[in-house]
Amino acid sequence: SLSALRSSSVPPPTPTSSRIQLPGVPASRKHTSSSTSRRREEFRLKKNDYPKDMKEFKKAFTLHIRILFRLLNGRSVPPTPPDLAITKFNDRFKSNADITHQTRSKTVLVAVNEVRCAAFVANSPHRDSRIAKTVRKMKDSVILFIDTCLARYGLTEWCPDFRQSAHSLYNAAHRTIAIDTFQQAAVSHAYASLKPNLKYAEDMGWLMKLYDHIVHHFFYRRYVRNLRNPGSVAAEDEANSAYHNRSRLAAARRKWLRDNGFPARYVRLARTKATSDDERDPDGQMVKNRPVFLIKTRPERSAEVTQFFRILDKKREREARLDPSRRWAERVRREPINPIETAFPSIPLGMAADYFNRDFFNSLTPDLRIRAASQTVALLPDVEQSLTVCEDECLSDAAF
Repeated sequence: SLSALRSSSVPPPTPTSSRIQLPGVPASRKHTSSSTSRRREEFRLKKNDYPKDMKEFKKAFTLHIRILFRLLNGRSVPPTPPDLAITKFNDRFKSNADITHQTRSKTVLVAVNEVRCAAFVANSPHRDSRIAKTVRKMKDSVILFIDTCLARYGLTEWCPDFRQSAHSLYNAAHRTIAIDTFQQAAVSHAYASLKPNLKYAEDMGWLMKLYDHIVHHFFYRRYVRNLRNPGSVAAEDEANSAYHNRSRLAAARRKWLRDNGFPARYVRLARTKATSDDERDPDGQMVKNRPVFLIKTRPERSAEVTQFFRILDKKREREARLDPSRRWAERVRREPINPIETAFPSIPLGMAADYFNRDFFNSLTPDLRIRAASQTVALLPDVEQSLTVCEDECLSDAAF
């Protein structure tokens, strides 16, 4: 294991004072944005660029970076560091040698209790935050180690400056802090639930590459997008989250239909694009201490298909509650009194003809109608007979 306050094994990269061009940044800090984009692209790691057994380790490192940044939810965007913090740092550290000397020193330049990092997150009032919950489970010695590392460099917050080069002295110090503290947290099993492969905790080459990808590619892009269009990152994250929820629900429906031997025409109805999104009830309605989510309306979908999905979900839930080996953990979804239209208006293509609401379908252009509907149907004449294994339901798709 690593010693509590060991000297860093991360050699600071050659410093540079270059800064990048961003909207709202003073002219003295500007550079050409196209050259900046090319430089930042070098930090990107694609899925095939790292070993498969590193996936969980990368997740753990990303979680650690979120903790250092104090980003208490997945939609948070990295902030810009205060100018005063950068000025104080630059007054203390003039060269690579200054950084190396302080890295090996056990002295702190600010009081540890002034640092707003791990202990601050642990005491966060956001009780539902996964980030805060993770820190609360950490050993006190790990939390102290993290905050002490920042204090050693005179920093009260961990906040890289994306306006500077990734290799500036200021950002090099943040890289050292992140890698040192992550190593300590990882070997202390702070992220054991993610099952990271700890052989990479001592691989400095991979740690540097992962750090630069996570911070100077992933979080940098979020920072820049939000700076150029405030609120856009949160909106995009919300849309992605909603899409993933639809995808999970559609997959669960397809699995149940296949597992129970229902015809393929039913399975083909349960596509992600044909699945309604939902939103948490703004009035805070709860059912057995669980929040209610209001189902949004897909205007292209027929009432019969909507009813089919309601029957399907009731049967899935009933089976899960009767099976002692399973637990029903899906959202509580309810139809609102006043319909709420979907946030995903794009319609699915190649669907059975009876998927579509007739008036909606007839309003489409001829070209889109041809692509939207096939020459098949999926539902029984009486949709209430769905999923009862009646005679018509057992017919093959061709015979049906």
